[in-house]
Amino acid sequence: MKNWYFITILFLSSPFFGYSQCPEVRFIMVDACTGSGNEPDNEFFVLDSGVGFNVDDLGFSTPTGTVTASSSNNSDFNATNPCPSCVTGCTINFVTNGGSVPANQHVVVFTSRNLNFLTYDLTGLCIGGEIYVLVANATPGSGQFANWSGANCSGCNPSSGDPFRTLNVTLTGGCNHDAAYSRCQLRNMAGNCGAQDGGAVTFENGVAQYNNNGCSAPVLPVSFGDFVVTKIDDVVELFWTTYQEVNNDFFTVERSINGYEFEAVGKVKGAGFSDSRKTYSFEDRTSVDDYVFYRIKQTDFDGKAGYSEIRMVTNDPKAVEVNFSGPNIYISAGENTCSLAIYSLSGVFLSVVHDRTGDFEYSLENLPPGMYILRVQNGFAWESYKFVR
Repeated sequence: MKNWYFITILFLSSPFFGYSQCPEVRFIMVDACTGSGNEPDNEFFVLDSGVGFNVDDLGFSTPTGTVTASSSNNSDFNATNPCPSCVTGCTINFVTNGGSVPANQHVVVFTSRNLNFLTYDLTGLCIGGEIYVLVANATPGSGQFANWSGANCSGCNPSSGDPFRTLNVTLTGGCNHDAAYSRCQLRNMAGNCGAQDGGAVTFENGVAQYNNNGCSAPVLPVSFGDFVVTKIDDVVELFWTTYQEVNNDFFTVERSINGYEFEAVGKVKGAGFSDSRKTYSFEDRTSVDDYVFYRIKQTDFDGKAGYSEIRMVTNDPKAVEVNFSGPNIYISAGENTCSLAIYSLSGVFLSVVHDRTGDFEYSLENLPPGMYILRVQNGFAWESYKFVR
């Protein structure tokens, strides 16, 4: 017979404060290098795979809308043109219909089936020795993104029309992610706004950054993974992971009582350069407010900084009913849609269930003995439970 205990902590969830394990766009090669092919055939974008996905569940639409992959149209994916020399010290994995991409990996999605991606050096996208590639079945020579245009842009500013373009990525189960950029902000090799091969957009926590790396895919900045905050008695425990670190000097733990004015409460040394999972933790023993917000600031050696998503802890009443019995969790969510996620005690993400309603049960039989954190979302709030399996 197994012994169970749990502690309840409540988290607010909204589009601003909620956590996401959905695939997320990290980079778009807008003005692609031609190599021996056409410029539109070499366009691609890079996804963070989130909690992982099956190709059949992934969908995306480009700014021109001429490539759309969805769960009902999976023929858009096929792997062609093996890539023996576009990476160094890293394994490239082609994924086709029915195939799966594991959690927290970089996925390079070429939007044309007629690509010449040997033009690119993808080494900087390697995580833990792996890169995943999807090849979409677009019509050769049909561009999917909007380059800088002298007819529409005056320097970095629009001269006519709307300069903004959006790439949309969906995943069966409710994930929906937009990555928007301005064609007029795209850079040439001199760093000025203008047309030239290599004009690209990097997204840091959803914010577009414009650069030109020529024919090299970017070495992306710190890639935040899970960020878990739990409150036990008067101590708030923070756990976060990174899946890639480039030039990362340190992290600053920041706290707020209103969600927009933050103060530093601690500092944790970064790994510098890493292409493997790193886990960090911090305890805040000074928090006394009923509602407390947290975020992680990441600072490079050159002083540049980026931020994680925001988390909040509070002591409001429970949003759902949760019961542990034997190897199962029993959830009573009422009429609202409910999702749950399980983490190790160190904050490493293990599994997720999306969009369930009413009463349901979830088996824990596949978990080895140990202590875990269960997070349950129901409408407006997150609840967290620490339990022993």
